[in-house]
Amino acid sequence: EKYHAVIEEKRLVEMARIVERSAVETEAPVACEWDNWQGATGLPGPSQARVHLGPLFGKEPQCYLVMLRITMLQIIEQRYGEEAGRDYLNIAAQSLVQGFRSEDRFFHWGRDVLMAVVQRQFSTAALRMEIARVTSAVGEHVIQTNGMNVITTCPISFDLLPVSQYANLEDMLLAFDGRAVQASSGA
Repeated sequence: EKYHAVIEEKRLVEMARIVERSAVETEAPVACEWDNWQGATGLPGPSQARVHLGPLFGKEPQCYLVMLRITMLQIIEQRYGEEAGRDYLNIAAQSLVQGFRSEDRFFHWGRDVLMAVVQRQFSTAALRMEIARVTSAVGEHVIQTNGMNVITTCPISFDLLPVSQYANLEDMLLAFDGRAVQASSGA
């Protein structure tokens, strides 16, 4: 209970930082616990996403950011503990990486949010259908906790941001971050 109160307080502080962040501060990468491959997923974090997106911005008209939210992560952590939550997040991330194309890049953007950078030569609607197919295919998994096996599902919500809709990289990343925070807060 105290753990979740601390997590919620940290989330609120981070949301306040995002709102207050000045233009100068947004140019510096934000350090977080999952940056530099330190998180449960083993995926690169936000600063590596920024480095990867820099050369693509404005040059790839069919480039999209996909926000993937692992919707049950908080419930798994509350019921079965932090370690089970890490296992659950890792299983979800692995399933998503395997379901997308090998050239797609994934980043651990936030506690329960992954970013995929994809390039497709077809419509946004067709891409949405592809992502829906992949996310719905992430089925049941077994996690071990307290000496017992628990079968869990892994629902994943997603949002799609076409890179071409943004004037610059900073605006795009702020929009992505805002949507990620909004999705994680349940709004």
